[in-house]
Amino acid sequence: MIRKNLLISVLLVVLFFSKNSFCQKKYTQQELDTMTLKRPFKAAKFNHFEKALKSDTTLIGWTYFYTRKAYFYQINRRHDSTLYYANKAIMVYEKLKTPPKSEINYAIISYYIKGVMLNKKKEYSASTRNLINALKIVDVYSPAHNYKGYIAYLIASNQHLLGDAKLRYKYARIALEDTTFKKLSKDYGGGYQFLAFTKEDAKEYDSAVYYHRQALSFVKKINNTRSIIASHNNLGHLFLLKENKDSVRYHFNRANELLKQFGLDSLEEGTVYQDKFVKANMAYLDILEGNFVEAEMKLNEVLKSLESKKIDNYTKELKNTCYDYLIECYYKKKDFKSIIAVSDKKDELLKAYENEFVAGKLQELETIYDVEKKKKRIAVLSEKNKEQEIIVSQQKIIIGVIGGSFILLCLTGYLYIRERRLKTNYEKILLEHKLLRSQMNPHFLFNALSTLCNMIREQSKDSIPYINKLSQLLRMILKNSRQDFITLEEEKQLLQDYLDLESNFKNNFAFELKISEELDEEMTCIPPMLVQPFVENAIQHGISGLSKKGVIHVHIKKAEKEETLHCIIKDNGKGYYSSKKNSKETSFSEAIVKERLAVFKKEFNTNCRFEVLLGNETGTEIHLFMPFVMDE
Repeated sequence: MIRKNLLISVLLVVLFFSKNSFCQKKYTQQELDTMTLKRPFKAAKFNHFEKALKSDTTLIGWTYFYTRKAYFYQINRRHDSTLYYANKAIMVYEKLKTPPKSEINYAIISYYIKGVMLNKKKEYSASTRNLINALKIVDVYSPAHNYKGYIAYLIASNQHLLGDAKLRYKYARIALEDTTFKKLSKDYGGGYQFLAFTKEDAKEYDSAVYYHRQALSFVKKINNTRSIIASHNNLGHLFLLKENKDSVRYHFNRANELLKQFGLDSLEEGTVYQDKFVKANMAYLDILEGNFVEAEMKLNEVLKSLESKKIDNYTKELKNTCYDYLIECYYKKKDFKSIIAVSDKKDELLKAYENEFVAGKLQELETIYDVEKKKKRIAVLSEKNKEQEIIVSQQKIIIGVIGGSFILLCLTGYLYIRERRLKTNYEKILLEHKLLRSQMNPHFLFNALSTLCNMIREQSKDSIPYINKLSQLLRMILKNSRQDFITLEEEKQLLQDYLDLESNFKNNFAFELKISEELDEEMTCIPPMLVQPFVENAIQHGISGLSKKGVIHVHIKKAEKEETLHCIIKDNGKGYYSSKKNSKETSFSEAIVKERLAVFKKEFNTNCRFEVLLGNETGTEIHLFMPFVMDE
């Protein structure tokens, strides 16, 4: 016995060290292309895909893998991880000499995701570079790509913040011409606003009014309150330049009415101070009505709220607007000293914005220079790493031999513990044999054979289907009775075949078999043959002989506040206690289930059990709580 155990131990050691070289499954490119990493994302699927890629260095799919990881972290708002995996995807793609269509598609998405993340970090120039790279790939390989309009719009948004009117106009036009962007994006109206701003800068006010009205028309269709308020603010400001005071009053008042109606909750953070613009514009209306004190107070309140804000394009525009209104107010009051003071503040604002913009450009150039230096250093280090990997692999072999000897000694010591477990395993095997005999009881087999004989005698067309169903069921019972765990999918199939066999050919009852959507049938595993005895009891001793049509419900779900699966077996039969009086087989199968649950209770440290919650003349309801494991 000891010699046999030593031999097993040696074989285990050999298998352990040959795992990487002999046991690792190799995947073909076709197999890899059929794998998907779509929502809902699961760690097991990511791990399986990564393992497939690592099985063969010639396989192509890393761009897809890293892009899906980036997207996963993006929807979970983990921005640093999103940026990290988007960069990984881009690096892999750029090394491909002839990338396939799938890798090209996900490279575009990775550049876009990186552009979005850099935009959130207010690195607008870096964001633009990545987005333009995405558009270059789109123009070469996929002119009708679904992301084209979104990419162009984000570039236009970056340029609006950077103050480049020419590029803002160019990319806004590209976005507006994209049919996918027009159908699906809530930002389509923003494209018209960018065109309007460009026309306004060029003093082409009629064209600017046209584009702002196009923007307003679109955002009204999608009922976007914040954008509707922004459009009224923009139109009011434009009519102010055209000296059309009636239109100014209408649009400024309309923006104020909407803000009061929907409140600040209708404005997202960063929709660029629309509430403050509304307040400043209402102050201008006070100036038109001669309410100079109230107007001055409102404008100073807006300016004070901006003191701690970073000077970006939106802050500059809002402050500039307030200063212009104050100058108008002081002019009407003939307060020329205050006009000079406000004009000085306006000049300081414009200089500060210009300095901020130049400083940002310098920092960006320094960053680019540092990145280039790092790339060169990485290229040198990669060559050194290749040499180092050869040395490390040789060291691993030596360590493996030493480790193998140590493991062999440990396994020899383990044999003593293993011997002590033999008794427990033996009892478990006996229990499994009892279980098998309970499933394959003569009563079930005799009834099945008797039914089959009657079908053959009557030359029924159901004979062959019945034989096929019966043989499939027996094969599954024999197979599952010898396994520790089977998947929920396999258990469901066994119950389905058993209920089909009983309902279609013998008892004529209805049944419902349901597994909650929260459970992954392919990954969740349970002990075999725990549910079937209760279903069999429901058929043989519950609904059998009913005057009405029998109904059986089986529902498996995750137990609340417990690490178990909750299975409910319900029938409309004559009741648990009535059937139990006349059935020794029911008691026998229950006893075996109780023994098995007691074993699982110790093994998994969970409250495995079954309860009879309804046992009168209206039917039976069994609640079974069983252990489960996840197949990784």
